[in-house]
Amino acid sequence: MTEEWVRFDAIGGAIRGFLVRPETPPPWPALLVLHPVAGVMAQMQRTVRGFAADGYLTLAPDLYTNDAGYQKIDVADIVAAHGSPLDPDWEARLAKIPEPRRTGVRAAREWMTNRPKAHYVDGVRGGFEYLRSRDGVNRIGAIGYCMGGQLVGELATLGVDLAAGVIYYGSSPALERVPQIRGPLEGHYGVTDRKITAGVYDFALAMKAAGKYFAYTVYDADHGFNDDPPARGYNPYALRLAHERSSVFLAEHLQ
Repeated sequence: MTEEWVRFDAIGGAIRGFLVRPETPPPWPALLVLHPVAGVMAQMQRTVRGFAADGYLTLAPDLYTNDAGYQKIDVADIVAAHGSPLDPDWEARLAKIPEPRRTGVRAAREWMTNRPKAHYVDGVRGGFEYLRSRDGVNRIGAIGYCMGGQLVGELATLGVDLAAGVIYYGSSPALERVPQIRGPLEGHYGVTDRKITAGVYDFALAMKAAGKYFAYTVYDADHGFNDDPPARGYNPYALRLAHERSSVFLAEHLQ
């Protein structure tokens, strides 16, 4: 396999992406891998390589390319801060973190709250167009985790020719935009991830009413079950099942 960091145009400025080409000769199916809140960190790069090993031309757009704030924050602090203020004992748990780490976690939460999230889908669309412009690419799919899972749904509602999309514990897209979705979707959610999973049923009903394909599974797990240990949500059982199902789904629609 061959890997490199590439740059492509998007609304708001050029962004970079981690691209891995498979060992097999083209034409290839292509896959966007959309990162969680922590960014294109080591785990996401391993994920990209894994899908490339399966025969996909795989690209992970770095949606934080032009975010100077992200460059100043430790990824471990972002992971620690993610979702935590939604818990009633957030301040008590934060107080147990020794300084200077506590200050870093609080700064990470402030950055997360103030990110320009509305523009991320533009970067994803730029990645989709980049893959579409390359020689040797046929069908294009997308898979995303957490924030990236939400962006898979948002990309689909733009009406692009997305051959398949997989959502890992991402918020569902606006229901009024469901009719614009062109390709099949699959979702993987945690039963205790109440804020995200609560909206899945209405999304499934809207997809069915619009004649669109959406299959989903709710696991005995929490948000972030695909994360590396020691992340709080890590669940190897749910991780394995979701990976097996999403791999079959993508192969069915892209290869």
